[in-house]
Amino acid sequence: MEQLLLEVKKILNTPDEAIDLQQAAILLLKLNRNKILYQNIVRRNNITKLRYELQKIHNFRSNSKAQDEIQILERQAPKIIEITLTNAQKLYEGESGNKGKRSDHDQLPHDIQALVDNNLKIYREMRKIHEHLKLLIDSQPCDRYPLLKQLKNDDTQLRKNWETYDRYVPGSPSEANKEAVGIDKLISAARKYLSINKQRLKTLTGDDKQSLLIKMQDRLDLLIRYNAGISSEQIEELKTLGLTVPKNDS
Repeated sequence: MEQLLLEVKKILNTPDEAIDLQQAAILLLKLNRNKILYQNIVRRNNITKLRYELQKIHNFRSNSKAQDEIQILERQAPKIIEITLTNAQKLYEGESGNKGKRSDHDQLPHDIQALVDNNLKIYREMRKIHEHLKLLIDSQPCDRYPLLKQLKNDDTQLRKNWETYDRYVPGSPSEANKEAVGIDKLISAARKYLSINKQRLKTLTGDDKQSLLIKMQDRLDLLIRYNAGISSEQIEELKTLGLTVPKNDS
């Protein structure tokens, strides 16, 4: 497998016009065993898709932290689905008319009230991720990893929102509002980091490029997690650079 990754790295460092697409696609097929993807890439001469899939595999398999993390996420996912997602489904799709709201809900600060609606959005997102993961049961870990990671993050945020909502004491400073300010700063910093490093990434090769890719991926994951409104053009640009964008529209 180490030799295959070296071959992948060599292709990723080769200009488009110098890549033997047929041979590179065969290498991809050895790694992910996806015959349909292989046929589509060869038939359409899709060098961009080829690079994206190879970069995704290389990023994951050369990142020992990600490989360790996905084993944990794979174990956690069934429990998240069984407990958190099932409870949320009963709450938001059940016969209960108040959707878990407190009796004094209408008197609470707007940002505290909004936690209930925000959790509905998170719940719907988690359902989409769950359905997508069902389709990836036989796929490679690098394909499931970003979705499992987001499922875990959503689970954490869902629980945190309910805890903040349930424990809020009327008249006290709104912790949700304080947190929102902090999140805005994180989003702004992430946007700036991606913007600054997009062009720099194109000038790097080898381990330096891989290191920057991982850091940029962390910022992109944050923007997606908080639904920071990334345009489709920006998404496509980041994908061509080698970053992974989860698909949650299944």
